[in-house]
Amino acid sequence: MTAFNAFLLFFLDDEAPTLNCSDITSTTDLGLNSSSDVDVMPYATDNADADPNVTCSHSSKHEFLIGITTVTCSSTDNAENTGNCTFLVTVTDDEAPTLNCSDITSTTDLGLNSSSDVDIMPYPTDNVDTDPNVTCSHSSKHKFLIGITTVTCSSTDNAENTGNCTFLVTVKDDESPTLNCSDITSTTDLGLNSSSDVDIMPYATDNVDTDPNVTCSHSSKHEFLIGITTVTCSSTDNAENTGNCTFLVIVTDDESPTLNCSDITSTTDLGLNSSSDVDIMPYATDNVDTDPNVTCSHSSKHEFLIGITTVTCSSTDNAENTGNCTFLVIVTDDEAPTLNCSDITSTTDLGLNSSSDVDIMPYATDNADADPNVTCSHSSKHEFLIGITTLTCSSTDNAENTGNCTFLVTVTDDEAPTLNCSDITSTTDLGLNSSSDVDVMPYATDNADADPNVTCSHSSKHEFLIGITTVTCSSTDNAENTGNCTFLVTVTDDESPTLNCSDITSTTDLGLNSSSDVDIMPYATDNVDTDPNVTCSHSSKHEFLIGITTVTCSSTDNAENTGNCTFLVIVTDDESPTLNCSDITSTTDLGLNSSSDVDIMPYATDNVDTDPNVTCSHSSKHEFLIGITTVTCSSTDNAENTGNCTLLVIVTDDESPTLNCSDITSTTDLGLNSSSDVDIMPYATDNVDTDPNVTCSHSSKHEFLIGITTVTCSSTDNAENTGNCTLLVIVTDDEAPTLNCSDITSTTDLGLNSSSDVDIMPYATDNADADPNVTCSHSSKHEFLIGITTVTCSSTDNAENTGNCTFLVTVTDDEAPTLNCSDITSTTDLGLNSSSHVDIMPYATDNADADPNVTCSHSSDHEFLIGITTVTCSSTDNAENTGNCTFLVTVTDDEAPTLNCSDITSTTDLGLNSSSHVDIMPYATDNADADPNVTCSHSSDHEFLIGITTVTCSSTDNAENTGNCTFLVTVTDDEAPTLNCSDITSTTDLGLNSSSDVDIMPYATDNADADPNVTCSHSSDHEFLIGITIVTCSSTDNAENTGNCTFLVTVTDDEAPTLNCSDITSTTDLGLNSSSDVDIVTQFG
Repeated sequence: MTAFNAFLLFFLDDEAPTLNCSDITSTTDLGLNSSSDVDVMPYATDNADADPNVTCSHSSKHEFLIGITTVTCSSTDNAENTGNCTFLVTVTDDEAPTLNCSDITSTTDLGLNSSSDVDIMPYPTDNVDTDPNVTCSHSSKHKFLIGITTVTCSSTDNAENTGNCTFLVTVKDDESPTLNCSDITSTTDLGLNSSSDVDIMPYATDNVDTDPNVTCSHSSKHEFLIGITTVTCSSTDNAENTGNCTFLVIVTDDESPTLNCSDITSTTDLGLNSSSDVDIMPYATDNVDTDPNVTCSHSSKHEFLIGITTVTCSSTDNAENTGNCTFLVIVTDDEAPTLNCSDITSTTDLGLNSSSDVDIMPYATDNADADPNVTCSHSSKHEFLIGITTLTCSSTDNAENTGNCTFLVTVTDDEAPTLNCSDITSTTDLGLNSSSDVDVMPYATDNADADPNVTCSHSSKHEFLIGITTVTCSSTDNAENTGNCTFLVTVTDDESPTLNCSDITSTTDLGLNSSSDVDIMPYATDNVDTDPNVTCSHSSKHEFLIGITTVTCSSTDNAENTGNCTFLVIVTDDESPTLNCSDITSTTDLGLNSSSDVDIMPYATDNVDTDPNVTCSHSSKHEFLIGITTVTCSSTDNAENTGNCTLLVIVTDDESPTLNCSDITSTTDLGLNSSSDVDIMPYATDNVDTDPNVTCSHSSKHEFLIGITTVTCSSTDNAENTGNCTLLVIVTDDEAPTLNCSDITSTTDLGLNSSSDVDIMPYATDNADADPNVTCSHSSKHEFLIGITTVTCSSTDNAENTGNCTFLVTVTDDEAPTLNCSDITSTTDLGLNSSSHVDIMPYATDNADADPNVTCSHSSDHEFLIGITTVTCSSTDNAENTGNCTFLVTVTDDEAPTLNCSDITSTTDLGLNSSSHVDIMPYATDNADADPNVTCSHSSDHEFLIGITTVTCSSTDNAENTGNCTFLVTVTDDEAPTLNCSDITSTTDLGLNSSSDVDIMPYATDNADADPNVTCSHSSDHEFLIGITIVTCSSTDNAENTGNCTFLVTVTDDEAPTLNCSDITSTTDLGLNSSSDVDIVTQFG
């Protein structure tokens, strides 16, 4: 007997799993400071467990921040043995900052060719750094010259990633040239009321152009009349900026009147030693004043004693310029006749600019002569022209005393202009019922005016309708005399109707050699008549033979204007011959597949040709194969019309077809155990038929079950010959599972450009398996970026049939950009009530777009008026999400008013050392206020002393900005000293013919100088000879103004002759009581 011992062996597992952990390096997600793309997948191996589970402190779904994160993992097997491992996840930043750079437009600084007002402010955004630094090739402190400067900027974050951008700074010149214009003072040219000596030379300076051109409303060649002329000048630089200025040209009159003084000789009043009949009438002419007043030291009322009296006269014009003259009144005892002269008024002779109807009849009376004769400068026979003629008459009595008179003959024009008006005939414009070609040009002649103007009720630009139009014209001359005339404008129609004639093409009537189907319908249009009648040489009823017929038509309108046209009627033969063709049936020749026994004989008839020829595609000699042969025949007549016919040659066959049958293999229909997709297509060949029909026991529409089915087929050709065959249909199952995949739409996670909220759950159905497994290229844990991601899935059933599907995961961005808007404060542009240097630069950040565009209701190019303007901005990202913001632009006025102050020159008031006629009128312009007030240190009421006075003015606008200016008032002395000169009478020195006892002592007074010096042509030391000596004296004050005077020194001889008489003794002549030898010699001592 054998004994057995039994025992159990227990094995315990005390070996922990081994984990495989490796450090991981990743970079930040786009736009973030973390990485979601870290694959935490350590795995464990164990001596006992096939696939031990692993758990870690962080999973792949964790967002790992920049830096180093320690991940601890462990794995416990079924025996509770735990293994551990640690590894590092290092996330680094490799995303460079994004710079926002926009092109900048600026304008030049005031007075410079560059701009210092360029705000270089590109800003960067970075996925990590809050405010990364930016460096640029140019800063805001750079002076940017006119033109385009390229600025390059870069920004480097703490991770040494560098982003760059480039933009353009465009500087334009918007500063107008500055013109230097000063008022100009000038005096009149000699003898004129204007000045040609005005130098118009304003110049311009510009911040860019070296010597900008200046154009003015008046040049230096202009004749400036007395008074104030405003001159406007402008200068435009190369950038089309225009500056303007205005100044005054003040022309004053400094020319004294010229006096016409003639010595006067008069005769004594009857029985007196004086004359009261001295006519003191010197007259003055002036370059400006028409009739300046004259005042004299003696008037005509003075009683002039016998002898010589010196009369001094002066005339002062409206400009206070004084002229002087001196003349002598010599009174002798001689009474002249008195003339009676009266002014005469007359009108012009008919058709002339003068009058011959003036009665010159002055008469004279004389203290002695009964009827003294009168002679005049003009007689009654003289032709007196329109205007005023001065006549001088004189009368001389027997004592040679002559009296004179002057009177005016005034001739006026009372004759109206004569108009020359002639009736006008015109014809209508082409295509119209009116005429624009009427020259309305009446002219007028006048006895006085050279070319009097004519006005009419209608001008040459008037459209004159057909018929008669009355035109009335008038002309008024310079004397307001008006003449009239009327004439007729007759417009007639001379335009013939226009006929529309086109050649007509027709074809012969059926079976004839002519056409009755020709529509003769030309029509006419006329500039006046609505529907003018048309007549033709042939009508539509005419039978037109084959060939060309010429038809002539005409149309006459109501004005008897006739238009004509000619056209052709072309009749052609388009009727083809008629062919007689019949089908032919034949059978194959013995032992052949064709027939040679076919008779081809069609014939033709034609409407014109007697026996047209016929040609065919096949002749009777052709071998016709089994089947149907189409034979085409044609016949062409002499008019090239071709008729055609077709006939069939039918050859029949009596040989049966041969069938070709092959076994068929198929698979089940989708979801079924049978196949409906079996193509039963055996085919047959025949000696004649190309594709004989085949019929089978089963068709392609039959549902063939899995297994083998026998199919029998047959084919009968067209000749009823039949052939047969048999084939097998074998059906197998090869259907793969069907997957259900639908496209998925998701939106981005907040602040990210991806979505983690996508549910990947496709499923499969199969015709055999209950629940087939599905695997996909992406799982629900995947981070799907914005856009479309294609996901592919598949499922394989137990029969190894695999089904696939593809669907799209579309992630869209529905997060709007965030805008950064800040209020802006600016000041007005120079000279304007608005600011053009407001930098509108809001920026936007977006979860997806790197640099979303921003649009605002106002741009940096906008002119912002003084006050507060609300600006609204928006930014739309590429996904059409829009963010908005609003901010305020506040513009204040910091520009002071500009005062226009020009130095003023004035002269002293008459007799004073100051001027009270200084016009203090500076004005101010302001960029905002329409008419700012101006206050000055001196007003126009101030008395300005000789010399220079400084005047200071200021103006403050509504914004409390104050502008100032200073100008000089220069008062000069232009008043000459006044000399007191009196005539001197002296007698000769004893025994001499001259006088040394003449005291020359004129003195002068002046408005400014206390005691002006006087110099004379003769001094008291001069020996004045008997007679009259004219002495001229002058005095010049400190301002170089010179006054003059003239007086007479009359020396008379009051010493009687001294006679030397001695007694004479003589003796008588021889033989006489007298003496002839006495020498009487008188000596005068």
